[in-house]
Amino acid sequence: MEKGRIIDKERLEALAWLIEFANLNLDELRPGDRAKLEVEVDEYLFPKEELDRMRQLLWGKHAEQMASDPKALPPLTSDAWYTKRPERGTEVHWAEIQNAQKAVQETLQGLSEMHPDPKKGIHVADGQGTMWEGEVVVVMDWGKGKNFSLQWLPTMGRQRDYIEVKLYRLLDGLPSSSLQKCPGCRRFFLNPSRRRKRFCSPRCMWRVHAEDRRKSDPEGYRAKQREIMRKKYETKKREALGANVKVGRKPRKES
Repeated sequence: MEKGRIIDKERLEALAWLIEFANLNLDELRPGDRAKLEVEVDEYLFPKEELDRMRQLLWGKHAEQMASDPKALPPLTSDAWYTKRPERGTEVHWAEIQNAQKAVQETLQGLSEMHPDPKKGIHVADGQGTMWEGEVVVVMDWGKGKNFSLQWLPTMGRQRDYIEVKLYRLLDGLPSSSLQKCPGCRRFFLNPSRRRKRFCSPRCMWRVHAEDRRKSDPEGYRAKQREIMRKKYETKKREALGANVKVGRKPRKES
């Protein structure tokens, strides 16, 4: 395996950060949180050490690496977006972060679907039939009951290509069900185990089930809610007046 490949705890930590990054509402971040995110983006999304390695890789060296590891880190076909990265704290830098978040969200959305249309190997050539330096070969497979399976990596020349490759590498070998979108809050979440988990939290599960009950049986739902509120009222009164106090119905408010 290639030196520097993120595995185990580090891999899950990087995945968790990327998923949380995708879930953020960037417009609502406070100044301190925004400054913290700008630092974390350089640590988790665009680490200089990793990008420098990709810039230094040559195609001949990469071909040798792929002979033993088809998923070896690919070289950059064009490093323009990396070499011209804006200064941290500027509006241009913040716009780059917004674009990166959109790329992460769209990639996660595609990978969280259980019936994918996997990318196939694509050989890019010019009109003369000669291969560009930026040949692209991508095979990523996943689906219900399967693992994410990355066979080949694309070479890249755009920031978005780099982000997709990063996510592909981090998810490779994990169960396809480990990346999901909660039907309650619509946020992405990571569940690396094979245990069934549809919601990101018990709170979201309760909210969705309650909404389903409300729609399917409105009268029964309202009766259940009245019972819950009555018990809460009784508990509150007994805490204030004593456990043996007989509690009547809560008086209705006069209109």
